[in-house]
Amino acid sequence: MTGKLACRMWLAVSCAVAVTLLAGSDGALATPLGSISEYPVSALADAIDGGRAEIAAGPDGNMWFTAGSSIGEISPWTHQVADYYVGYYALPYGIVAGPDGNIWFTDLGTVRSIGEINPTTHAITEYPIPITGGNVYPNAYAIAVGPDGNLWFTENGTIPTIGEINPTTHAITQYPILDGTEPGGITPGPDGNLWFTLAASIAEINPSTHQIAEYPAAGATDIAAGSGGALWFTDGGSIGEINAFTHDILHYPTPTIPGVDGGPLLQAITEGPDGNMWFTATWNWFPAGGNPQVVGEIRPKTHRITEFRVPHARAVIGNYPEDVPFGIAAGPDGNVWFADGGTNPSIGVVGPALDKAVLSDLSMSPDGTVHMRLAAAISGRIDVLETAWRDNLAPSATAAATDLEPAPGRFVVARTSTRVASGGTVSLTIPPNTLGDRLIRRHRYRVTLRLWVVYAPAVGRTDTVGLYGLHVGGKCPAVTSRGGRMKATCA
Repeated sequence: MTGKLACRMWLAVSCAVAVTLLAGSDGALATPLGSISEYPVSALADAIDGGRAEIAAGPDGNMWFTAGSSIGEISPWTHQVADYYVGYYALPYGIVAGPDGNIWFTDLGTVRSIGEINPTTHAITEYPIPITGGNVYPNAYAIAVGPDGNLWFTENGTIPTIGEINPTTHAITQYPILDGTEPGGITPGPDGNLWFTLAASIAEINPSTHQIAEYPAAGATDIAAGSGGALWFTDGGSIGEINAFTHDILHYPTPTIPGVDGGPLLQAITEGPDGNMWFTATWNWFPAGGNPQVVGEIRPKTHRITEFRVPHARAVIGNYPEDVPFGIAAGPDGNVWFADGGTNPSIGVVGPALDKAVLSDLSMSPDGTVHMRLAAAISGRIDVLETAWRDNLAPSATAAATDLEPAPGRFVVARTSTRVASGGTVSLTIPPNTLGDRLIRRHRYRVTLRLWVVYAPAVGRTDTVGLYGLHVGGKCPAVTSRGGRMKATCA
C-alpha cells in the first residue's frame, strides 16, 4: 500500500521526531551574551541634565523616545531617526503608546502637561495638568496605560499625586497620595490595579475605587510587570520583586563590576521579548575617570543577573559620563532598546538572549529522510527522535511488538545525536531506521511523524518546540525558540 508520509515536530520538537539540545557542561556562553549598538540622536543633546530620556515601542513599529524639548522616533530596521519639536519650554519625560494609536508623554516643562503625538501626522497636542488643592507644581513623570483604557501617570509636585487622563475627552483627574513621597515609575499589574514606586514603598491604586495601598520598599525608582503575577522594580543597587497578590517582596543585589569602586544606581526596568527583566544602571554617575554604565538582565526563575557595558562608558566630559543609559523597552524586532542621554546622546539596542535556537529548513524526502538546520548560540548536544503511530505500520510476520516502543501507541522512526558549537549552525540529515523505512513503504493510512527538539542551554531556560504535520515532500516553517513550549504546523 502506498501513500504520503506526514510528520509532527517540536523545538524541544514533537512530530514523530524529537530533538534535545543539551548545553556543554563547561557552562560557557557565547561572547558577548548581548551585543550593544548605538545610534546618535542630536535631539538628545539637550537632555544631558542627568541623562534622563525614556523610550517605548510605538504602534507603527518604531521606537519612540523623549529627547530634550522633542519627541523622537527610530526605526528598529533602518535605524533612521526623526525628532519633533514640542516647544521651547517643553521637557518631555515619560512616554507610552496609547490605546488610541497615539504616543502619549508627560511634560515636565513650564507648561506641566500631558501630551500626545500622532505617529502619522506628527501633530502634537498638550493638556495642562490642573493646579488643584495646593498642588502648585504638578510635575508628571512616568505614564502608563491602565486596564480602564485611560492614561495613568505619577505626579511628583507640591503634593504627591497619581493622575489619569481620558484619551478621548482629555479630562484629567488627580488622586493625592496621603502617605508617601516621590512617586516614580508606574505600570499596570496582573491584578487589574496600577502599581507605582514611592521613595519608601511600592504602591498600588485601584482604577475603580482609587484606593491606594503601600508596601515598604525603600529606594524604588521604576517598576514593570513580569510573568507569574510578579512586578519587578529597580531599587538602588538591587532588583526587587513583589507578588501582586501576596505582596511578598524579594531583593536581588546586582554585582559590582570588577575593578569598579562603588555600587550601581539602577534606573529603568522592562520585560524583554525573552521573558527576562531588563534594566539600566549607572555606576557613580559623575566620577573622576569615569566608571562603566551598563544594561542588564535578570532571569525571573534563577535570579541570575548579567550586565553588558555600554560601549563608550569610560569616557567622561566635564562631570558627565559619555553614556548614561536610562529608559528601556522591548522592541518589535525582538531586541531591547534604551535611551542614552549622556554626552554621547544616542539610542541603543541590545540583543536580548543567546540561549535560544533557530530551527529551519526542515523537510522530508520521499525515502523518509528528514533534513533540518539548527543554529544555537551556546555549545551543546543535539538529540533527534522521530516517532509515528504504531497502528499505521503494515502487518509483518517478523515484526516484534517491543519494536513499536518507546511510548504507548508510538514507535521510533529515526534517532540521531550530534554536537553544536557556540554560535554555530549544524545541518542534520536523519534517515529512517529499519522500521521507519518499512513504514514509508507499507502503511495503512497517510503517515504523520512527530518531531521534538529540546534546547537546554548551559545558562537560561529550556525551550521546547513542537512541529506537527510533516509529510513526504513537505516542509516546516522556521522556528526561533523563545523559552518554554511552542507549537507550529508544517505545510
